[in-house]
Amino acid sequence: MPAEQAEVVSQDVAVEFVTKLSTERTTANAAHQSADYGSRN
Repeated sequence: MPAEQAEVVSQDVAVEFVTKLSTERTTANAAHQSADYGSRN
């Protein structure tokens, strides 16, 4: 695999990883906020 192609592939993998991590964090944060709101009422 040429070096340029390897760099593009690694960047794509990094973008996928960050997107997945961001989605998981958003989901966890929403769940935490819901639980936190419920415990205040």
